[in-house]
Amino acid sequence: MRLFFLLSVAVLFVACSSERIPFTQELRQEYQLSEEDLKNLQYYVSDEILLERDAVLGESKVDRGKLTTKSGKLIEQILLEGDTPGIAVQTGEYWLAVSFEQNAALFFTSRLGYIKQGEYYLGTRGNQRVQYNNKEYVIINNGIQSYLMIDRESLSNLIRNRKILLGRRVPLQ
Repeated sequence: MRLFFLLSVAVLFVACSSERIPFTQELRQEYQLSEEDLKNLQYYVSDEILLERDAVLGESKVDRGKLTTKSGKLIEQILLEGDTPGIAVQTGEYWLAVSFEQNAALFFTSRLGYIKQGEYYLGTRGNQRVQYNNKEYVIINNGIQSYLMIDRESLSNLIRNRKILLGRRVPLQ
């Protein structure tokens, strides 16, 4: 009896947990997601992203990153661990600017040469460089392969709450 109870609790826990799925261009089109819809979804990065840049002397303010030295140079690093949550602050036809902290965002796009199924990958400026908080960083790990994910349940809730207008007709006389 106790084993049955434990199994029931485990199944209930798995059933209640939300499944994360890649956010894709196909999904965006299939559900006809508006800019408002996109800004109301919770996004997550699929994998760790480590950004690095040479810090200029005199720059001592670091928000989420850290300052370290490497071969006598001052280096600023910013780490986004896998599953870090973010929100869309700007949108375009094939891109999203996703913010993981106040006043800064990373761009994700579905229009890259290595598109698998239209996932939104980290948008680079070539040579693994990204713009973040008005500064250029280099991606120094496999973060270039990181893409956006969403909870399947949150997408269902968003669609369920969408109001569909049926329109109006001129009354017959």
